[in-house]
Parts: sequence; C-alpha cells; structure tokens
Amino acid sequence: EELIPKPFQTYNLPTDTYEAHLANHTVDKLWDNVTGPTSTVGLHTKPGAGMPQHFTFDLKVKSKLSRYKLFHRGSPTQYAYKLGAPKKWEIWGSNNPDPQGGWGGWEKLMDCESYKPSGNPVGVNTDEDNIYASTLGEDFTFPEEAPAVRYIRFKTLETWDYLDYIYIAELTFWGKREI
Repeated sequence: EELIPKPFQTYNLPTDTYEAHLANHTVDKLWDNVTGPTSTVGLHTKPGAGMPQHFTFDLKVKSKLSRYKLFHRGSPTQYAYKLGAPKKWEIWGSNNPDPQGGWGGWEKLMDCESYKPSGNPVGVNTDEDNIYASTLGEDFTFPEEAPAVRYIRFKTLETWDYLDYIYIAELTFWGKREI
C-alpha cells in the first residue's frame, strides 16, 4: 500500500455539483493537505444545490485503491457531524468517464456512512468525536474486488442535518499505482 500522490485534478462534468459556496471552497481544496480543527476551508458546495449531488476528480494515475480518509471541515464544534457534513455517500470509479456527465462507464466501488464515535445526536459532539472527525479522519476500506480506477466520483446521498449542500476538508487515498 502506498499513498496516492497529491495533488489530484478537478474533473468537472456537466452533471456534477462543483459550484462553491465561496471562492475559496472549491473541489481542489480537497487535496491541499489542510486538515484538523483549524481548517475552515475545503470543499463547500453552494446551498440549494439539491441532493443527491456528486463531484468528480482525476487521481492522475490508475490505482487499485485500498483505503481512503475523509477529514471533516474544521472547527469541529461548529461543523463536524452536523449541517452539511456528509453522512451517507457512495464512491464510484472509472477509467473512461462519460464527458457528458452520465453514469455509463462508472462502477460503484463502495457505500459509505460517517461514523460518530459517541453516537450522540446531531449537535452534541464529544472531544473524541471532534478529534476523530477533523484530526484523525474517518478511514474507509475499499472492497478487495474493486477494480483499479483513475477517476473518482463522490456522490453524497445525505448530510447529517439533511441539508442540500456539503462540506469536506480533505480526502486522502492509498493503494497500488498501476504502471
């Protein structure tokens, strides 16, 4: 297993939700290595974008992915496990995405659900929750049968507060690059 090198490349497709809430909350902020409680920037889609919503990016190398980490938007007492923090989503992969933004050529790699260590309701976070969400990051393991892919599509189905926008601080991937 090796770290898939950053930066990745934004790959905006016509059906993606990539319009930022503010100018500095763009998709490319997901691989700028800024994480933790002081991180207030990352991807933040425009409110009113609807659900589900998805965005696409190019790993720039075809890889057999083993796992990834999602870091919640910083200032965890304000943002983690609430509002637009993703709660349920899917990860899709492709080596030949449809340039029109359709789902042909995409394969669902995994279903994901955010884990809150305390299990407390929305709006009630413990120190453990905050550290896990923004400092350690949520770790997800790809199924062994998932194919090697170059392009990733992150499809959000639900946020913690059932809102129609999302925010994420950082995404980091590991696997084996194919030559």
